[in-house]
Amino acid sequence: MWNEQNTHVRINGPEDWNLIHPRQLVFIVSGDNCIRSELQRVLSMHGLHAVAFETAAGYVACVKPDAPACLILDLALPDMSGLDLQEQLAETCPPVIFVTRRAEIAHSVRAIKAGALDFLTLPFDPKLLLDSVRSAITLDANTRANRERVTGMRDRLERVSPRERQVLQLVVSGLLNKQVAAQLGISEITVQIHRRRVMRKMAASSFADLVRIAGLLQIPVDERPSHSSWHAYAIPAVARRSSASSASWPNANRDDRAWCHPHGQQCERGG
Repeated sequence: MWNEQNTHVRINGPEDWNLIHPRQLVFIVSGDNCIRSELQRVLSMHGLHAVAFETAAGYVACVKPDAPACLILDLALPDMSGLDLQEQLAETCPPVIFVTRRAEIAHSVRAIKAGALDFLTLPFDPKLLLDSVRSAITLDANTRANRERVTGMRDRLERVSPRERQVLQLVVSGLLNKQVAAQLGISEITVQIHRRRVMRKMAASSFADLVRIAGLLQIPVDERPSHSSWHAYAIPAVARRSSASSASWPNANRDDRAWCHPHGQQCERGG
């Protein structure tokens, strides 16, 4: 391993992490000392920080530093199978790469279905190993960055008032300001004020950005606004007819209320 002064440092376990400030890590879990040593040798030759564990329990118990990482996992471990450890850790571990001396198709299929990025048989091709490790670390770095962005968005959402959240949910559902105003029983100007505040508090650069943020935060969105929401803004067509234009309406003297979409599209007729 290498510390900040680029001096080679042997990392025997997590207790030695204070010797380095790793930007990325490779965890190795294998009950085979030869496998652990060879993996550490290859990875350290290419400037990758690696720390090895003999058992699944040892890996689970250690406190990991906050850095992009990947996990190289042996199929056979002293205390449990690597596949069982993968399932136990579920989404709490970094991307997984399996290594084994004897591979079976059933094992590789199970590992890949559970989310493993690769399944390598020993003796392994060092280039193939390094490519898989770097891809896994890049994936973990991107996942961490996305998680941090979403965490920041959630923190900003906490500063949005309950009324502003109502406006947020309705506008990202596709309703116009006047439709939101009708549904909430407030003025259109008030909706505009709430909308501007939401944009500012959520640090949205545009309405499209606000929609994207709402999607990442899984804010409920009505893909098709409820029928009752149109009724809240619906206007009887007969109320909009002027005496000058009444002749152009068929059956104008009949009491038929043609409830209309705000943009003029007829959506319901009633007697």
